[in-house]
Amino acid sequence: MRCARLPMIAATMLVSGCLGSGGGGGASSGAAVAPSAAAIASSPSSLLTLSPNSSFQVEGESRGVDVESNGLSVTSSDLTPRRDLSVLIETDANANFAGASFTAAGRATDSFLANETTLIVSDADGLIAETADGFITLNSTYEYQTFGFWGVAQGPSGRFNFGSAGFQTNAANLPLTSANYTGDSIGAYAVSGGGLFATSSAIEVDANFQTGAASITSTNTVMFDGNQNMIAAPMLDFSGSGSVTGASLAATVETSASALSGDATGLFYGPAAEEVGGSFALTGGSGDYVGAFGAEQ
Repeated sequence: MRCARLPMIAATMLVSGCLGSGGGGGASSGAAVAPSAAAIASSPSSLLTLSPNSSFQVEGESRGVDVESNGLSVTSSDLTPRRDLSVLIETDANANFAGASFTAAGRATDSFLANETTLIVSDADGLIAETADGFITLNSTYEYQTFGFWGVAQGPSGRFNFGSAGFQTNAANLPLTSANYTGDSIGAYAVSGGGLFATSSAIEVDANFQTGAASITSTNTVMFDGNQNMIAAPMLDFSGSGSVTGASLAATVETSASALSGDATGLFYGPAAEEVGGSFALTGGSGDYVGAFGAEQ
């Protein structure tokens, strides 16, 4: 798993109740942050060749869960994937991710721009930053997409969001063959009765663009507690099958013991579907498992 370091570090924020206090400034929820015309005009074609001190916008999907202020119990879920996510990303002097804001229809903008956050990690692997009442983790190791999670305090409660965004493939440019993608995921597992863990796993996606068949498998899942201890979590490994429709995929998934079930959805990224990224959500008696993933050929 290429980005296991990110969820390990982010676990400290995710599990320690960083959404709880809501003290002072930090991640802001307000009007949408619109990129300038210059930023859109100079939008890059690859996330691996970004310009320093720049900003650009990418589109994708997201889903999320609401949690109690202690960050340990899920109070409600918005697990249906939404394909209206818009992400404005800023870069620093080294062309690494420096900040971002997230906008979706009907929701306030979640803003983690560079002048609002305290950086924890900003390098070739991605971005981890926090504010007084929120945090963000974004992977930046893929060429055409980013994925991750962000959380914002909302009064006495908070919300974790998981999403994927990038340079989406035009359906007319999809290959006429099948493709195999390998990558990784980042997520959160909220145990019924209390307990929250950050997660990471290996992801494999198979897509047949001729027949429209698709499958996704998540293996080697690990959890991280607030002390960054890594715990093997094979009970969260999942798999399932579904279909490719246009430049997107959807699959019904379940864990091996069928204790959790749900869906995984995704979008293809790159000029010719070189990458795929998306989100997943599984629920059951043992808890709720939500996350985002990215994979490449």
